[in-house]
Amino acid sequence: MECLQELPRYWSDDLIGCTAQLFVSAGLDGPIAGAVAEILVEADLLGYDTHGLQFVPAYLAAVEAGRTTLKGEPKILNDSGGSLLLDARSLPGQWVVVRALDLARQRIREHLRIPTQSGQCFRSKTATDSNSIRPPFPIQNGQFD
Repeated sequence: MECLQELPRYWSDDLIGCTAQLFVSAGLDGPIAGAVAEILVEADLLGYDTHGLQFVPAYLAAVEAGRTTLKGEPKILNDSGGSLLLDARSLPGQWVVVRALDLARQRIREHLRIPTQSGQCFRSKTATDSNSIRPPFPIQNGQFD
């Protein structure tokens, strides 16, 4: 009979905290470090290990090499109310997505669909990433349920 050794298990909150602290120690601003850490851990928890904690060494190397903006917000290049164009300014892509979603949520009751576009995210290999934010709830006759 084979004896299987159980792999160590960690609480997700502990992984997020430890990962965020690594990023803060490398120079990322606290809220950015927390958002990046949370999204990387969540990716692993959801089974997307290609987008999870395996990237921590590469992200730390990019921070140390100066290829990542350490603090701040994406710059709004164009705001027509119902759509946004953001310059990510080499901020971590996870942070840019969090901020884009926050901006879209502020507009969702007035504009039922908020297309967003951002460029210059750290780790992005293309010039732009496009997303469209739709309400996460049913709408009938223009009314929120």
